[in-house]
Amino acid sequence: MRSSITTRFHKLKTCPSTANLLRYTQAALDVEEQEKIAAHLLACDFCGAELYLLTKHRPLPARSRCTPVEMPQHLRHLAQVMLAQIARRAGEPPETVCGERLIFTDA
Repeated sequence: MRSSITTRFHKLKTCPSTANLLRYTQAALDVEEQEKIAAHLLACDFCGAELYLLTKHRPLPARSRCTPVEMPQHLRHLAQVMLAQIARRAGEPPETVCGERLIFTDA
């Protein structure tokens, strides 16, 4: 049985990007943007969880990062189908669920 809380646990168009959340942790945004994200975090459990992951698992330095590779077509199709199902259940277009490019890393 699905909890109503977990069905709404996803990134929305109004959520800050992952890049901006990372900049937020580094205090690399202007004051207005820092305050805007701080207010958003008070109301958004998803972004709070993402921020937690970003602070506990910092990105690797550029020289040690993995090279992204294209996702195999059958897995891309599966991911798109699953994201579309989530979006339909949430009553939102699929691009609001995952607006970022789907890739694997060779890690």
